[in-house]
Amino acid sequence: MAMILFHDTQTFRSEIKKATVRIVPFEYGLYPPENIDDNAERIDFIKKKATQLLEGARYLRGDLDPLGRTSNFAHSALKKTCVAVYYCTSSKSLRRFAEFQESVPVKALALVAAISQVVATNE
Repeated sequence: MAMILFHDTQTFRSEIKKATVRIVPFEYGLYPPENIDDNAERIDFIKKKATQLLEGARYLRGDLDPLGRTSNFAHSALKKTCVAVYYCTSSKSLRRFAEFQESVPVKALALVAAISQVVATNE
């Protein structure tokens, strides 16, 4: 299902995809160190890092709290994508709707999480 959503270019989901493609690589650090010159090594580095994030759905978790625990669906990439898409200043902004006044609805967050997973897989 995530691949279908990712390749859909004619709907609001495409706006989420565009924002996610822009935000995910930077928020998850999906870029190689500058000291790697070989292109194949650079690609391998990024793939390994993305694989680590996808294992156990680490890409969804936020930073550690003072007790050493993480919160699910709290990673800054998800937050920044939701803010960029759902709370933007365009006419497609959903911030006017009651469901979005206090928090992002679970289904809207799940959509961003699914697209983020596909973007990280394809990096």
